[in-house]
Amino acid sequence: MTTASTTTFPPTKPTGALRSRSVAVISIAVLTLVAFANTFPNAFVWDDVHLIEKNPNLTTAAVPDLLTQDFGALSAEGTPSGLYRPVVMASFWLQSELFGPSPVSFHVVNVLAHLVTSWLLFVLARRLGIGTRLAWIAAALFAVHPVHTETVTWIAGRSDGFAAMFLLASVVGYERGRRDRPLAYVASLATAALAMGSKETALVLPVLLAGLEFVAPIEGRSLRAVVRAVVPHVLFAGLFVLRLLTLRATIFEASPIFPEDATVLTRVWTAASAGVAYLGKMLWPVGLDAEFEPAIVEAPGFVEIAAIGVALAFVGAAIGLRKRHGGFAFGVLLAAATWFPASSLAFPIGEIAAERYLYLPSAGLSLAAVALVPRRFAKPAVWVALPVLVVSIVVTIDRNRDWRSPFVFHEVTARTSPEHWRARFKFGYVLQQRGRHFASLRNFPVADRYYERAIDEYRASVAASPDEADPRKGLGVAWLDLGHYEEAVRELRDTIRRHPEVPDVGWYLGVALLHTGELDEAYPLLVSAEEAEADELVEAARRYAAEARYDESIRLLRIAVARDPSHAIGYQQLGTVYAESGPAFYASASECYRRAIALDESDARSMANLAMVLARSTDPRVRNFEEAIAWADRAASLSPTPHTLLVYADLLFYAGLREECREVLQRGLAFEGASATAFRSRLERLDSMTPANGGPAGDRPNDASRPRNDERDG
Repeated sequence: MTTASTTTFPPTKPTGALRSRSVAVISIAVLTLVAFANTFPNAFVWDDVHLIEKNPNLTTAAVPDLLTQDFGALSAEGTPSGLYRPVVMASFWLQSELFGPSPVSFHVVNVLAHLVTSWLLFVLARRLGIGTRLAWIAAALFAVHPVHTETVTWIAGRSDGFAAMFLLASVVGYERGRRDRPLAYVASLATAALAMGSKETALVLPVLLAGLEFVAPIEGRSLRAVVRAVVPHVLFAGLFVLRLLTLRATIFEASPIFPEDATVLTRVWTAASAGVAYLGKMLWPVGLDAEFEPAIVEAPGFVEIAAIGVALAFVGAAIGLRKRHGGFAFGVLLAAATWFPASSLAFPIGEIAAERYLYLPSAGLSLAAVALVPRRFAKPAVWVALPVLVVSIVVTIDRNRDWRSPFVFHEVTARTSPEHWRARFKFGYVLQQRGRHFASLRNFPVADRYYERAIDEYRASVAASPDEADPRKGLGVAWLDLGHYEEAVRELRDTIRRHPEVPDVGWYLGVALLHTGELDEAYPLLVSAEEAEADELVEAARRYAAEARYDESIRLLRIAVARDPSHAIGYQQLGTVYAESGPAFYASASECYRRAIALDESDARSMANLAMVLARSTDPRVRNFEEAIAWADRAASLSPTPHTLLVYADLLFYAGLREECREVLQRGLAFEGASATAFRSRLERLDSMTPANGGPAGDRPNDASRPRNDERDG
């Protein structure tokens, strides 16, 4: 039979103590909101874009997949990650359903989760025997620390935030449950599952619970009772590990961040170096960096050896002081256990370090720091902590602004990490996208300035890491966007030579070669580009049609409409190329035009072109002059452009309807330039005819109104 200790938890609590705890909790909430309220207007940034903003899987129909499938495969990119985070994906779906695509609600939930985590840290500290004032200091410092902006301000950082919240809730529930509170124990099991379903770090939870029994044992509690209480959490962890293994989790596979011949000691020295960097960010959180990446250390120096010595000393102190300072011992355990999975010591995880990896370990460090402060110094400690809290809030608010938009975020990151290839590459990509935006608005001077800046960033990225494919590809595409086609061809050829496996490069090289006139070399690249979209294929096909290379143009257009059967412009263009190929292809042209009209009933250009094909064809299965006039009339009514009006006028002329023809031609005189000249010349021809010599010269319309590949409606 187990007995509950009453030393730390008296059955009745004075009113003053209750009041002080309430003030502590409310003040923690206020501090959290003050520090992070300015995140609410922030946009989707970084991974938020493909996980939330552009994710087609956040639908009710996809909920079974969200709860069972690979985390990365469920994003807009669809790239398997080998990770399993159903709780996070379900939260993204639920918020999208309830509040729509706005990022505001996502930021609110992240901040609320951080607030709850801070409160749970306060509760845990008190349950470990740390007084209210000192527990408040630990929770308040955790709540406003600037290093947590990556977890709280970045929406995708929710994986760490939710894992921490549910893990601490499970620890608190377990601690209460082992004192004969069965409902609290059940809550511990439920939150354990939620924690493990949020991020893999939470799989260390059984270790924390066993450690809690070791550093804060209950008098009279048997080993059997301890095992019986911890085993269900171990089983949960085992199930999640099995699921990760079935997903071929990348965290259990070799990582390219270390050289192939790297030894275990290399990982140890690198982890020690990263630990020192982490400690520096905790003590002096200035110059925070989303691309924070310590160097790989193959030969240790004084810093790495000293770091390992200090870490071992802390572990030894935690073991030695566990009976008198259980809060300190558990804080060290919490910091070490939650840091270990992200340290690459047991298995590489793809990156050496990240600020978000500090989220849970910093909670343990906060506990350990305050646990050693004597109770009699608690009140002075609060006064010492106040200015630290104020400075932390100011720095946190300022750092939150760095995440307000993709452009600002990547600009700040590139400036903070000028030697990091990925930071420079991503900023180059954002600059290039902004250039494309202004190009779509036809503001080409501004667009070109952004393209030039993107090229500078891509060049810096290539210089920082010459073996990376993405910066080289980005540089070539930026030259293409800027219109420097020779440079684009040179860079893209070099990229294919170095990295033939990279998608899209062949397509962009083909487009660049089109602009340099190397159509023969470009064609096989364009045809074989599986990633090209229908719009892009149509534009390439126009190039070949302009050079009267109709076979190549037709093949590209057929690929385009096969990839997107609803692409009306693709069918329109295919019909035009068939028509330009000669009368033998008029039947195919008419089919394409009819398909385009069926897809877009307002497509006046296809109607006018169909009218010309029906009128000009000598094939009785295609030729239908009455239907041609009907289509031309409809086209001119829907969109009275020079092209549609000329087609309609020509058909009326050849039908002998001169007055109707004159009326249409007079409408066309309202246009300017070459269009007005075309209408005027037709009117002069019409006026020169007399009943004696008038009448159509033949039974086919003039070539002047024939469908042309390069004609565009205004």
